[in-house]
Amino acid sequence: MTDQELLELLGTDPSDASRAQLSGLSRDQLSWLEEIQKTVPVIENPYTKILQSTDNCAVNFDMERWHCNTTHCAAGWIVVHAGEDGEALEEKYDTPTAARMILRKSCPADWPLPNFYASNEAAAAFIHKMAKMEDDANSAKPSGA
Repeated sequence: MTDQELLELLGTDPSDASRAQLSGLSRDQLSWLEEIQKTVPVIENPYTKILQSTDNCAVNFDMERWHCNTTHCAAGWIVVHAGEDGEALEEKYDTPTAARMILRKSCPADWPLPNFYASNEAAAAFIHKMAKMEDDANSAKPSGA
């Protein structure tokens, strides 16, 4: 299994991941995966945070640029909202990999990941859809949860 394939598994806690996902991993690979996962930050409601930062994707949002002053793509905004830990992941890997790792840890495992190479319109529609899912999931939680 390649390092990139291991990084894709970061959405699940290695102790909870299905045996099928982890059956081909060596002890060293499992250990490496667990150590990396400890460094991945969690963002509560990441898609809602993107919308709040981008005025509903009308400004400060450009899928053709990872980072440009105060304008970012979807992956760039995820890294920005993850703070210093997100920046460290981005420096170690790259912007889309860091964003995928953060989203896998921040969102339910069955939620799709964005296409970080989509058009502004397609990415904005996806972000709006996912922010609505976050809102629905938060509304379904019992009070005080």
